[in-house]
Amino acid sequence: MLEQNINKNTVPVISRKDREYTVEINQIPIHWDLNKGVMTFYGIDSALFWIDPSISNMLVPIVEELGKDLFRLLVAHSSSIGTEEDYHAMISSLSNNFEEGFLAWGQGVSSAGWGCFELEDYKPSEKIAIVINKNSWEISVQRNISPEKRWGAPFLQGKLIGIFSHAFGIPCWANDICHFDSENPYTKKLYKN
Repeated sequence: MLEQNINKNTVPVISRKDREYTVEINQIPIHWDLNKGVMTFYGIDSALFWIDPSISNMLVPIVEELGKDLFRLLVAHSSSIGTEEDYHAMISSLSNNFEEGFLAWGQGVSSAGWGCFELEDYKPSEKIAIVINKNSWEISVQRNISPEKRWGAPFLQGKLIGIFSHAFGIPCWANDICHFDSENPYTKKLYKN
């Protein structure tokens, strides 16, 4: 079925070799090798999952077992690991300044369902940034969960804590406000030291 959908050329095929396909979306190469059953996103092994029920059903019992606070801290910490590489790509290969590089990075990861990123405010001298993230997988995965069981957006919180810590040159923290509205879901995060 995947091969049939790919063959419909719903997205431009950059290259095709036997049962291998590569497309580029927002300057990110995505490659499928159907002979091996693997996919890469930006050259990194990747996988696609349905947000609801697959990811939701995987995360809900972990949140219930650990509790929201511990779950959020663990996820935020683990997603902040490796952000130095993201930051350096933002200021070198994606752009020569952080703001443009951050938005270019945001466009790239939006191709993987991370949502659309806006940098509402960025004051590096004051070590403050406000990021709005619309339609992320993290908000979508909780859309059908009762409000008292929702845990927010700790993956993106941690990823961006790491990135802004590198941008500011000091450790920072972020508080997130999540809006689960079905028409316009978004998260607003304030980063500061």
